[in-house]
Amino acid sequence: KVYKIILFDCVAEDLEIQIAMIFDQQSILEYLSLYEMFFNASYYLRFYEKQILFLNEMCLKTIGVAVRNADISCFLPLLTYEQFLQNIPSMLESIPFQRILSERKNKFENAIVVSAGPSLAKQLSLLKVYQDKAVIFCADGALSMLEKEGIAPDYVTNLDYSDWPIK
Repeated sequence: KVYKIILFDCVAEDLEIQIAMIFDQQSILEYLSLYEMFFNASYYLRFYEKQILFLNEMCLKTIGVAVRNADISCFLPLLTYEQFLQNIPSMLESIPFQRILSERKNKFENAIVVSAGPSLAKQLSLLKVYQDKAVIFCADGALSMLEKEGIAPDYVTNLDYSDWPIK
């Protein structure tokens, strides 16, 4: 491993470009979601608070641009895993989830997971025959195809990285 300390001239005219060049590096880009400015020298904070806040805002803005321009696929597994872990306590404590567990436990030995893809159309007739013999989990992208064939999934899942589906 190579560890680096990078210093910036915070009054340089091209400061934003310098920061962007650092944040655009793949080795740093993967960790931008962990960015947080820590400042523990309260003495300097008294004199430079405005500049420190400005620098932090510039870093946050530049991170936003770098992430938007990056290949988002490197962030999605991290993002979804983190959100999944955060949701586990409320999911396990929620009444609907507990009710679903108690109502459905041991009712089926088999589960079928359906997602949209090129081979789904070929499998629909077989799925229709077996739909009452298994629990069907369906990705929302495949739901319309199942509905057209009269197949009713037991659960429909959705994994989106924006709030568009909510609207």
